[in-house]
Amino acid sequence: MEPQVLIITDNDRKYGIDNGYYPQMTEALNYGQFKIISIDEFKQNQFMTSTPPLFNGRDFYLRNPYNGNYISMDDKDILIKLIKSKNTKVKETLIRMGAKSVSLYEETSDIDKTNVKFSGNANIKLAHANIDANYDNKISVNIKSELAFTEDPECPNQPRNYESVKKYIFDHGLGGEDDLVAWLERLKEDGKLIGTEKISVTYFSELQNALRITSSIDYKLFNAELDFSLEHNHVHTITKTLSVNFG
Repeated sequence: MEPQVLIITDNDRKYGIDNGYYPQMTEALNYGQFKIISIDEFKQNQFMTSTPPLFNGRDFYLRNPYNGNYISMDDKDILIKLIKSKNTKVKETLIRMGAKSVSLYEETSDIDKTNVKFSGNANIKLAHANIDANYDNKISVNIKSELAFTEDPECPNQPRNYESVKKYIFDHGLGGEDDLVAWLERLKEDGKLIGTEKISVTYFSELQNALRITSSIDYKLFNAELDFSLEHNHVHTITKTLSVNFG
């Protein structure tokens, strides 16, 4: 299983971690949710990152489960990138299941906010985690436009076979979406889906999980200015309910 958080550090520090000079870090690594690699290891293995590391002690990356790339947790566009990836994979899954149309059925937002600090001195808010109303509205518009789908009447959409749809779901990080998995089983049994269904899609749970993981790490070992701190109990999340017409 790929680590959910990837940390790139200098060669000397990686040597010290590997040789037990930092026992607390060694213990945390045993849980397997994050991986520390040296600069040399990064260059040799060429991990897929959306932005190149700066090798400055701030190279903390979150794995994007929908495309397998790693996004810098210091990337100001991290929320937009996570949304776009998930939207693409959810819509493509529904199309593969035989959807005739997909539309936003209902808009709901978690109104609880969280400030996440990623830099002590600069006090940068991690990835706009404290989302204001205008930013929230912009995200809502993006989600609506990216998920909308209507089949071409001259080329009706047909469901793909069960195995290919299953592979797509689990290859693109959607195996935890209960509605999609339930529909997948019905597709297996009936060969197609019919009627209109609703599905709720929640965004930013990946970021929440990454912050939980980093809270167990002595991050100041990498850069004295780093500060992963939560001023409330969770990162602001957004949930959207979609209407899916299977005909």
